Amino acid sequence: MAKRLKIGDIVEIETKKGLAYIQYVYHHDEPPRYGRLIRVLPGFFDKTPASFSELVKQK
Repeated sequence: MAKRLKIGDIVEIETKKGLAYIQYVYHHDEPPRYGRLIRVLPGFFDKTPASFSELVKQK
């Protein structure tokens, strides 16, 4: 069973350029319902970072 995302969660995506990350930042539930908003975190990585705290501070 898939894990249900919570605001603030970070998801890893494998790409041809390396690992990329998105962060679930908002859920618009009022009409009209736009749904989930994600943020694409900057950069590509060869391995999973030990900490995401500095990465999420970047614009």
